[in-house]
Amino acid sequence: MLRGARRQCLGTPPRPRRPAHQLSQDPVRELERIRDWQVTNYLIGNYDGHAKNLSILYEPTRSIPVLAPFYDMVCIELMNRIGVSSYERAMAFSIGGVSEPERIRRSDWEQWAKAMAFAPRRVVSRLEELALAAPAAAREERAAFAAVHGDNQAYDYARSRSMTGAGGC
Repeated sequence: MLRGARRQCLGTPPRPRRPAHQLSQDPVRELERIRDWQVTNYLIGNYDGHAKNLSILYEPTRSIPVLAPFYDMVCIELMNRIGVSSYERAMAFSIGGVSEPERIRRSDWEQWAKAMAFAPRRVVSRLEELALAAPAAAREERAAFAAVHGDNQAYDYARSRSMTGAGGC
């Protein structure tokens, strides 16, 4: 235990306790989920998507852990725009070395993809796919939420104040 704490304090990565092929039942799918998590953080303006927002689950029926469902995905950009608070506008994990969302370009996504061992074309394609799907998905979720919790003009206000396209809600 002390060795692990020492390694952490020194910034040395821990030694894996299992061979890489035993860290996930479907490592390709888990990496795709992490890709989608980062893309979604960018698209919704969640600049606070940091490593503590990622967890793994150890299920009693499985011997290998799985990536937990994502959580704490908050549209920081919207909160800044409607004046709820003033949060930093920098991605917790940079994209190709760029943290400011308005400065992130296709070439930065391509660089990020290479660093993550993804095919750049597939990452850019997925970014475009999710960006195009986001407005309809947001409308559907808004309607479903309103059906359960009641309608409120604040929903439309939030949508009208948010950015359109990448880097906003």
